Amino acid sequence: MDICSIVDHVKMNYNSQAKKKRIQIIVKHSENPVKILIDKDKVTQIFNNLMSNAIRYTSEGGMITIEVEDNLKYIECHV
Repeated sequence: MDICSIVDHVKMNYNSQAKKKRIQIIVKHSENPVKILIDKDKVTQIFNNLMSNAIRYTSEGGMITIEVEDNLKYIECHV
């Protein structure tokens, strides 16, 4: 599964909530797919929880950054 596509999908799902608080969501990841063996539903649930909390606790007019880095030995994700 491409983890970048999961992140893009989650961002899309939270755009309207972020817009209500004038929060900008920035996504940084490779343009190439970052394919890893994962449970898509569980990883999506994790990102949904992180985004929900980020929107809840980010001040109006703030910014949320989601970053996926492929470090060859592992994948690192930041919200």
